[in-house]
Amino acid sequence: MPFLFCMKIPKWIYALCALVIAFAVVNALLQVPALEATSYALAGRTIVIDPGHGGFDPGVLGCTGSKEKDINLQVSKLLAQFLREGGAHVVLLRESDKALAETKQEDLAERVKIAHESEGEIYLALHCNAFEKDSPWQGAQCFYHSKSEAALALAEEIQKSLQSSLQNTDRAALAHDTTYILKNLQIPAVIIEMGFLSNREEEANLMNPEYQHKMAWAIYVALCHYYSSAEQGTVDDIINTETDNK
Repeated sequence: MPFLFCMKIPKWIYALCALVIAFAVVNALLQVPALEATSYALAGRTIVIDPGHGGFDPGVLGCTGSKEKDINLQVSKLLAQFLREGGAHVVLLRESDKALAETKQEDLAERVKIAHESEGEIYLALHCNAFEKDSPWQGAQCFYHSKSEAALALAEEIQKSLQSSLQNTDRAALAHDTTYILKNLQIPAVIIEMGFLSNREEEANLMNPEYQHKMAWAIYVALCHYYSSAEQGTVDDIINTETDNK
């Protein structure tokens, strides 16, 4: 160990370290204003956030007994906070551990009803996935209805942001036309399966407040980019066309 402290470090190593640090600082300074600029596109938007399950319906259970409904709610609250700070009007379908009706079917119908009555522009349902206990399956993935181009654009934007932020999923957004929520909503809707509770490592991540924060932030960034495109007319034109055809 003393030998290492006696070694003379070449000047080019110092120069390289300084260059790397400078690049990181400049990159961070450039990204923050860019996100602030795109976040203005959220102002006045009405976004429905659905923390899946709740009350009598726990959703899937993790390897260590974690409940999907709890994780869904925790991440949804963080996302709602980010969106409100960005100027959006957020309709959070539940803020505590409760169902919206006495039966599963009625509960789902109530979620769709509230989304329409609130005149939400988009609908995000946050869920956790599961397979067999201790299975190797992992990774967040977004699902949308194949007949909605706007939902496809939204799902792909969120999926891209999740890949970039979490660095642990190579999954692609996937059409899924049999889910009640996606079939019955008349606005662009995306189900975000945040990961597999049947995978112990991913369950631990999903229960970690820092990871939940990262998850919510990735979704928020995606919405900033999505609505930034809408400001240019592309997304809003698709949404308006789809709404008129329903």
